[in-house]
Amino acid sequence: GVSANTITLLGLLCVICGLSLLSCSNFLLGFIFLNLAILLDNIDGHVARCRGEASLFGALFDELVSWCHFSLLPICLALGLFQSHPEAVIFPFAPLLPSWSWFVIGVVKLFSYLFAIVLGERVELLVGEQRALERSSSQPWVVFAKGLRELESPLSLMAAATGLLGVFFFGYACYQFSVLLYAIGRALRDMQ
Repeated sequence: GVSANTITLLGLLCVICGLSLLSCSNFLLGFIFLNLAILLDNIDGHVARCRGEASLFGALFDELVSWCHFSLLPICLALGLFQSHPEAVIFPFAPLLPSWSWFVIGVVKLFSYLFAIVLGERVELLVGEQRALERSSSQPWVVFAKGLRELESPLSLMAAATGLLGVFFFGYACYQFSVLLYAIGRALRDMQ
């Protein structure tokens, strides 16, 4: 059979292919590869536990692949959107939205994602991991935010197929930035 680390390696190859295709403005095929990577990411941990192959290396390797996927996605997508023609929906705003603005949106989305991870780790250290997980996992807004994050790649695939990828990318970046501001406010309130 195939080991869990081999499945993770296949996921990494799908992430590399998907991000490369996005950078070259091949959005539909790029998001197909990224959705395949998410599928493999969901399978590898189950395979490791079922076969008794769970290891610290496997967990770190899996986390590294996920980190590369979600942190490089905004920049690669921004590069692809920068190189492509504006979509019909965005075309009326083209004079207001210069092509370099895709990089700004990508960088904002990247740092919002990374800062949210760091902020989440810091909050868990401050209030205790178990208490933070018990308190936050049952709140509807946390469930909604996690669910929307997990749906980013399938929604991006649908947006690419319908020609609305630029609109979705801009809207999702605004959403992620607002979640970050909300998380900062909550963290500051909890520390008092």
